[in-house]
Amino acid sequence: MRLPAVVIFTLIMLPVLQPLAAPIKIDVPIYVPAELPVSGIVCLTSPIARNLTAKLYVDGSFFQEGVADEMGCYKVMIKPLTPGAHKLHAEIFKDGDKVAEVEANVIAIKGMIVVKPQPLTEIMRGETKNVTLTLENRAPLNLSNVAIEIEAPFPIFGERMMRVRNFVIYGKIGDLPMNGSKDLKLTLAVPVDFRPGSHDLKINMTYEVASSRYSILLKDSVVVLNETYVKPTPPSVIEDVLRQAAIPIIAIIVIIVAAILLYTWMKGRGKA
Repeated sequence: MRLPAVVIFTLIMLPVLQPLAAPIKIDVPIYVPAELPVSGIVCLTSPIARNLTAKLYVDGSFFQEGVADEMGCYKVMIKPLTPGAHKLHAEIFKDGDKVAEVEANVIAIKGMIVVKPQPLTEIMRGETKNVTLTLENRAPLNLSNVAIEIEAPFPIFGERMMRVRNFVIYGKIGDLPMNGSKDLKLTLAVPVDFRPGSHDLKINMTYEVASSRYSILLKDSVVVLNETYVKPTPPSVIEDVLRQAAIPIIAIIVIIVAAILLYTWMKGRGKA
């Protein structure tokens, strides 16, 4: 089962705020997974945007009021949206007077990004195991400049990925086309005293669509079995030599036996 969690988006609005003008429309839609809470930052680039108050609406329903910081940015939290198109509307106030309105389209896509398999794998305590995690883009759009950060509760390594802190790896995987997928080769190393059970992998995926950057927090899991991995004992030097010599010795014995049987058969016919 896919378990995405939170979407973070950044929207840079137009730099001009004109009192009581027609709503400023943002042409580039905001794409988010459906049926999930959406959080992020909305920024106004106008030099007068600092410390303004904004009232935000989705599909005509008020959901949040906030004050911009010194950079003209608002922290936004949107309730889970049903699949389809929605309207994000902002009313901007200065000293109690409305000075601008901003509108943007939000496209909520069901099953936008899929992580599989779920769970990723089963692994024993004390075991080091190679696995493959697959990301599928089921959205009707191409995702570019995709990067992945994976956090595990135990040591984790990835092909062409670097360690950024304890149990966290990061890597850029390029573009993820529409209906395309990417395989990530990972190595999991579970300590021998690790607690058995199901444990989450947090997957932070960032990508770009039409020059806008988004971040999605996805999840997978690893099942740690209540068994301890026993590393196979390497053979001794004598066992290794005997194993390597076994095949030629057996071949020589077979040839000798065959020669004796042939000699006996020919002698029995009086031709030896």
